[in-house]
Formats: sequence, C-alpha cells, structure tokens
Amino acid sequence: MTIAILGWGSLVWETDTPKAKKFYKYTGESWRVADLLELPLEFSRISASRKSALTLVIDKRNGTNCTIRYIQSRRTQLNDVICDLRCREATVWRHIGYWSNDGQSSDHLFSYRISQWANRADYAAVVWTALPSNFLELKGEDFTVDRAIAHLKSLSPEGQIEAKTYLDNAPQGIRTNLLQEVSVESPFS
Repeated sequence: MTIAILGWGSLVWETDTPKAKKFYKYTGESWRVADLLELPLEFSRISASRKSALTLVIDKRNGTNCTIRYIQSRRTQLNDVICDLRCREATVWRHIGYWSNDGQSSDHLFSYRISQWANRADYAAVVWTALPSNFLELKGEDFTVDRAIAHLKSLSPEGQIEAKTYLDNAPQGIRTNLLQEVSVESPFS
C-alpha cells in the first residue's frame, strides 16, 4: 500500500531533532507540493512544547486555504505510518487524521477533500496531523489575528524566539491571516 503523509508546519522544516530523524528514516527524500489540495490553516494552536508559541493547525473556522505538502512513507501498513507520525508529533492517536481507500477513515471534516487528492495522486492511504486549535480553551477567547499578536507579544523572550522561528520557517504557500499580518509588522515589538 502506498501511503502519503501530509505536512505544513514543523513536520516539513524541522529535520534535525531526534524525533524528526527517527521519523525521516521511514519516508521519502523530499516534500512535494500536493497539487490541487489546499486545507484551511492558521497559527491557532498554543504549543506547550514550544514555550507557548503559536503553531499551524487545520482550523475550519479561522483558517485560510493554504498549499499542503506531502512525502511518501516507506512503510506499507497504515497503522505503522500513523504510529510514526504520532511519535514525531508527540501526540495521541485521536490527533492523527487518516484516510484509506479500503474504507478506513478518521472522523475528520477534510477526509473527502484529502481522498480526492489521494485518488488523483495514486495513494492508497494518507495520514496527517489533526491537532485542534486550542486558543479559545487556553486563552478564554476566540482566536483573532489581533489576539494572536497580543499573545505573541506576551511571550517570554524564549517563547518569542520559538514563535519567530516557527513563523519564519512556514513553508512557501502558507499564507494565513496571521502570517500575512506579521509579515507587515513585527508582532514582537
């Protein structure tokens, strides 16, 4: 079974950590643009592992359709690829989305859109990170660009470095509302 892994954030650009090195043992050589597949992304997740920096997630409410990338797994069993991505992302099973042409699918809103791309690209299965936005949960208010900028300004110096690194490394084709705003003015001043 040929299996693609979708990516848009640190999964694509962060290759030197121990978790990333282990993950890349089981994938192809480079990320490619998933032609005709866009998903609504926004920096609306507050990451505990990144000192409260904002990270990219699929966000149906606040997201902007962005270009997605993919890489092929060397593994041929869907559960193995799910476990690889789950370990790389240090998350639980329910935060990994998947679709397979044998009828298996996570209960994710975008499975149909992803399945259409997979069929065109000749993949039997696709796996992706399905971490939810947690901005409302952690901040007590809905995500907006202004609130996100206020959050970034409130971070510790170490958190601001993490946030800047994450924003600066967003792959080409990622044009969220927050990223467009911070490219105009620095949120850290």
